[in-house]
Amino acid sequence: MGSHWQRELLRARGLRPKRSLSQNFLLDETYLTRIADAAALPPAGRVLEIGPGLGGLTRHLAARAGHVVAVEIDRELAALLQERFRAQAHVRIVCQDFLACRWAELWTDAAGPEAFVVVANLPYHAAKRMLMRLLAAKEAQPSRLTVLVQEDVALRICARPGAMSLLAVGCQYYAECRLGLRIPPGAFFPQPKVRSALVHLETRARPARGDAPDAAVFALARAGFGQKRKQLVNALSRQLGRPRSEVQVWLHAAGVEPERRAETLSVAEWTALARQCAREPVSVRS
Repeated sequence: MGSHWQRELLRARGLRPKRSLSQNFLLDETYLTRIADAAALPPAGRVLEIGPGLGGLTRHLAARAGHVVAVEIDRELAALLQERFRAQAHVRIVCQDFLACRWAELWTDAAGPEAFVVVANLPYHAAKRMLMRLLAAKEAQPSRLTVLVQEDVALRICARPGAMSLLAVGCQYYAECRLGLRIPPGAFFPQPKVRSALVHLETRARPARGDAPDAAVFALARAGFGQKRKQLVNALSRQLGRPRSEVQVWLHAAGVEPERRAETLSVAEWTALARQCAREPVSVRS
């Protein structure tokens, strides 16, 4: 099936992509196939797709997985998808805002949401929030994510110490991250102004993340990146409202030089630092 069918479907239904929802539909069948192949789905696998749009990727996932739940915020597109996949009982279309829905609304079978993966072309405007919702989920965490995002976002997610950001710390704290294939603007309709890239995230079990409280790790990282141009000792002292001498003790105990900047720290170093101050509440000044 060629990529023209999605354009024809839009015309036939009198639909136009909505810029407010970052609707850039991936039309190129070669890339759709490569994404589905890269997800390496087991035949009985459970897949969550976010923002299925016209169902181009959904069709490939349905051919490979045992159970697909696709969450679409656009009511017109959700109705179209429900019609398209009505005959495929293992595909469920949910018309919801993914950021607002509850996990219980997504999985209706008795097995619940255990052992599922995420495969999605995430909308640009909400991709970072969606990723953190998935990775930090208290209800259930996907074992693996294969997601398409803006190329610059993908590079930030997979950055290494020296070029870290709060997004990189957040994603790498919860998952092993690696870059996948790049996709040019011409593969989408309408064409975005930027390239896209696939990111693979293998989530870590709680023991692999260490024994520091999650909240403490992120409070420190937010404080450090709140004044990322400053030396870490000064940034943390100011943002946390703690004496510089106290922050220096934390840093030295964690094996982190006080003169370093937030972008140079690895996730392991943020975690070690959080352990040093876990006995006292850490809060960031507003």
